[in-house]
Amino acid sequence: MSPPPGMSIPEGYCLKLEKSLYGLKQAPRNWNKNIVEYIKSIGFKQCILDNCLFVKQVGDETYLISLYVDDILIAGSNEDEIDKIKKEFTERYEMKDLGELNHYLGMKITRTDEYIKVDQTQYIKDMITKYSYLLDGLEHRHFDTPMERDLKLRKLDAETETDKQKAYANKFPHMNLVGALLYLSINTRPDISYAVGALARFNKSPTYRSCKALVRVLIYLRDTTERGIQFTGTDFELSAYSDADWGGDLDSRRSTTGYVVYAAGGPIAWQSKLQSTVAVSTMEAEYMAAFGAIQELI
Repeated sequence: MSPPPGMSIPEGYCLKLEKSLYGLKQAPRNWNKNIVEYIKSIGFKQCILDNCLFVKQVGDETYLISLYVDDILIAGSNEDEIDKIKKEFTERYEMKDLGELNHYLGMKITRTDEYIKVDQTQYIKDMITKYSYLLDGLEHRHFDTPMERDLKLRKLDAETETDKQKAYANKFPHMNLVGALLYLSINTRPDISYAVGALARFNKSPTYRSCKALVRVLIYLRDTTERGIQFTGTDFELSAYSDADWGGDLDSRRSTTGYVVYAAGGPIAWQSKLQSTVAVSTMEAEYMAAFGAIQELI
């Protein structure tokens, strides 16, 4: 920063900033440090494995605060205590109380007496609209799965493509579309996680076949716009499933770890990721996948 006009500073001296200003490099860190210290001061403990989650125990009652920059979720067993926490926040910060949760970070939350559903219907509709030109002439195509079964893609496929296919791949918004799909697969759509993870490997060098596979994911989402995660009941018993495809990546011969963890009738954690080393047997690949699921459970 430069000093204000008309203010001269002797050589070798600088100004000390008394208050962090919006837009400076250190401002986000200073804000996070400030609000985390305050949340801890009102009796909450920061979760070790998720620094954005804060927990407070009052007898048998549990209260949670989830922090995303300056968007705050408060959940708990007693509404009076929640109102008290809100009041403490408003005394310290200028903030709005938006009431019961309906939308958060592009996600829609529906609560009934039977279930809680989390989906990104509007996000998907906006994405389909944005990339509608990729679906021209495909209005009547429908797919039950986001990716063709046993589809094997290779970066070497580009060497056998025609000029027309290469031109299509060069113009295709591969990286942008994968980024949009990643946000969806991380939050509410575990069903597309494998497809998105596999196609993300072609971001730097998209092939015609990887572009067409991305179009298929879009068509699948167009038919399953309102699909999301639904939690029912009060059974929080954790259950996990893991799997691996031995040597599934033809370029590196690494396997893909896949696992999903369920609680209260719905998935709460999942991953589809290329393993860090090459497994020399199906058993080794499966063990790596099981180990990933165990880490998540712990």
